[in-house]
Order: sequence, then C-alpha cells, then structure tokens
Amino acid sequence: MAEFGTYGYHQASINRLVNRLGIAKGSIFQYFGTKQGLFDYVFAQAKGAVSQHLRFIREHTRDKDFFTRLRIVVQSGLDFVRENPGFYRLYMHVLRDEHLPGRAGYLLEVRAASRAYLAGLVDQGLANTELDPDLSPEWSVVFIDTLLDRFFQAMSAPDGDEASSMIPTGPDHEHVQTLIRFIRKGLGK
Repeated sequence: MAEFGTYGYHQASINRLVNRLGIAKGSIFQYFGTKQGLFDYVFAQAKGAVSQHLRFIREHTRDKDFFTRLRIVVQSGLDFVRENPGFYRLYMHVLRDEHLPGRAGYLLEVRAASRAYLAGLVDQGLANTELDPDLSPEWSVVFIDTLLDRFFQAMSAPDGDEASSMIPTGPDHEHVQTLIRFIRKGLGK
C-alpha cells in the first residue's frame, strides 16, 4: 500500500519494496505473478477495508435520519482517510493515472460500490419521506457521489495543493456540516 500509494503504479519499484520488506524478489512474483497482480491485490485489500468501514457505519446509523447518516458517513470517511492515508493516495493515483493498466475497471468498481451504498441511503431517505419525492433517486445518488468525491479530494489534498486552497479555513466538522446543509437544501423535502 505504501509503495503504490506513494509512487503510483508506474513509479512503484518492486526492488524498493523487497528491500523494505526484507524478502526475496521471487517471492513477490511467486505469489502475485506480476506487478499488475500485486497491484490488483493491494487495490482489493484497500477496497475491502473501505467497504468494511462503510458497512460498520451503515449498521450503526440505521436509526438515524438521512442527513445525519450522511454527515456521519462523510465525517467518518474523513477520519478513515486521515488514519489510512495510503488508501486514499492509492485511489488518487488510480483516478489521475490515465495509463494505469486496468484503470477503467478499478474506477468502475469504486464508483459502483459508492453508488450502491448511497442508493441504499437515498432509498431509505425517500421511504422515510426525508427527501423530495419528485427527485430522481438515480440522479440524487449521482449528484451526492460526485459532490462527495470532489469534497474528499479537496479535504484530503496536501497543503499547498490547488484542491486544498479551495477549502476555507476551519475544522473538518464545520466543512462537513456545510456540505450536508447544501445537500439538504437541494434534496430535502
């Protein structure tokens, strides 16, 4: 995770990795076949960890209203990214590296999982009459997913990065509250 998260796929070095781990280079190829096989494994591990985290949040917020649940998802997501920066750096390399082998498939997996998760929240919000019933559930999911993706990119950008310069100063929870208020005004009943 550290190697691919720091250097991306093309700049990642199997030699650097085996030196850091103190293992034989052949061991990597024995278990993963190729650099691509290793990347597939690392990506699957990251996706699994994120999915497990989101399942936990979903289960522990079932009794909350849509906007509270979404706020908790976003805040816990930011906390997760800060505690596991390699996961998000890996995603950013996938997002930005147009020459990454298998990139379209990785992005499809991430976006499909994100939209499926959000669709469950939106469906429950509609069933509880917390969301405007005239809005398309599918488009609501697309808009929320897009907003959250850009929000996470800006909030997780290193200081001095163009994306980080867009965020006003203040604590994360204030930014999350502003985002949720924005979504509430657009989707709320």
